[in-house]
Amino acid sequence: MTGSTSLWGATYFLALFAAVLALPTSWFLLLRYRRSILRLMNGRSSGSQETDDLYPVREHPLPSASPDTKAVEVGMRRNVLVVVVVALVSGFAFSALFLVWNDFGISIWRLSTIGILYTWPGVIGIWIVTGGRRRWVLTALTVYFVGLAIAVIVGGGSWEVPAQLFLFSLVPTAALIGFLSRRFRGVGALVLGTMMVALAGSQAFAFAVLGNETLITAWADLLTGLGVTNGMVAWLALVGVGFVVSLVLGVVATRLLAGWYARFGFSDEMLLLGATFLVFAIDQSGTASTTEAGPFGIGVLIYLLAGVIAFTMYRLIHRRPVDPTCLLVLRVFSADPTRQQLLDRIASSWRYLGPVRMIGGPDLAANNVEPDEFLAFVSGRTRRLFISGPADLAEGIRALETRTDRDARYRIDEFFCFDDTWRPTVDELLARSDAVLMDLRSFGANNLGSTHELQLLASRGALGRTVLLVGPQTDRDLLHSTIGPGEHEDAKLLEVRDDDPDQALAALTEAAATARPPTGSRLHRSD
Repeated sequence: MTGSTSLWGATYFLALFAAVLALPTSWFLLLRYRRSILRLMNGRSSGSQETDDLYPVREHPLPSASPDTKAVEVGMRRNVLVVVVVALVSGFAFSALFLVWNDFGISIWRLSTIGILYTWPGVIGIWIVTGGRRRWVLTALTVYFVGLAIAVIVGGGSWEVPAQLFLFSLVPTAALIGFLSRRFRGVGALVLGTMMVALAGSQAFAFAVLGNETLITAWADLLTGLGVTNGMVAWLALVGVGFVVSLVLGVVATRLLAGWYARFGFSDEMLLLGATFLVFAIDQSGTASTTEAGPFGIGVLIYLLAGVIAFTMYRLIHRRPVDPTCLLVLRVFSADPTRQQLLDRIASSWRYLGPVRMIGGPDLAANNVEPDEFLAFVSGRTRRLFISGPADLAEGIRALETRTDRDARYRIDEFFCFDDTWRPTVDELLARSDAVLMDLRSFGANNLGSTHELQLLASRGALGRTVLLVGPQTDRDLLHSTIGPGEHEDAKLLEVRDDDPDQALAALTEAAATARPPTGSRLHRSD
């Protein structure tokens, strides 16, 4: 495999330039999104709260079976299996494309070496599915590098080409890891994927025009008529037109995806996996050729085939879930990323057991933003996401889903509320929750909202199904006085490490299993 070093320029350019464009775009959009959410939360609803239109609500039934934490591990393993199969199929397909297009000749060991090398996005996919659990990630890395070493050594080939391919794959890897971090996870991977599609599409468009005599003649005549005779300007204009066309197509595709997501066509995790494999599909297509559009088109077909395989596997390996166990998450809003990370991990695991519901806030807004919500923000319709009064609340309650996505994970339902609508919203969500997690690790006298929620839990007799996360900064005297002396025996206080969600998960499943029937309520006027 000689002469391959000429294949890296465009791939490197695409990954680097896409990241350069996507990073400030994601940062700006998420900053604006957080500010918009915070501004509306601190405001008051425009609707009148003084209305006699009361909406009776349906009593939330207790699940017929107690939640089992084994379901979390089983569901996670099955989703990891999907990632592994898709990584192997796409990796070996791109390996064949690379070898055939560059006339290297196909042998079992060449195909195996490049194929295993190209399964790298599967390692990132396992990191996504498992929430970065150390045991899973270390195992995936070990299997990957051991398998690659065996293929190279047994095949008697050179390390040069695999090493070059892997080093250049680190560029999109670094970009993806950055965009999959908590700061950008909500939209970062989608923005990065869109930018790479736009850039790769611009290259493919330019090469397609240059490869057709009729099109290039028409393009030259057009530019000549506009007074453009410089060859470099003509090339940049061609690439620019391709970029704009591809970007517009990417935006249209994003809107279609948002509608599909709203219809439970795929989950947020599947979106992250899809964006990850898309970035590497473009990267691996570029390594096959930097001067022809053919590999890009074939790469798109490989990507679509991998998607069909993934959707088929999700349908086949996941059984219909039993009664879901609903979790309500209450918290002291905090900008501390370590506190948010623990809640993320607990909620991510619980989603194999049932839906997670919470009051939306700026602290977790970027993490849990859904495609349709984000498009509402981009379109200037963020206010429509907020609960303005009893009618909106009743509609939001009726719209709550207890079905899973294709990957057997339930969704996170965020209720965005104004300052005068969050109290009745919490009350209604509490009436429909089998377990409650309340993060009080920074609870103090200034947290009046959390004080109200604690009093609500006590008055509704819900402390028996509640786990209170506490820490060194928790004002425990205030906590005990807020709950009341008669409720101390029901309160479950738990102090855990920020990187250990399993203990909280076990406590929550125990609380849900021993819960008393929740107290029903009716929608009411906000005081």
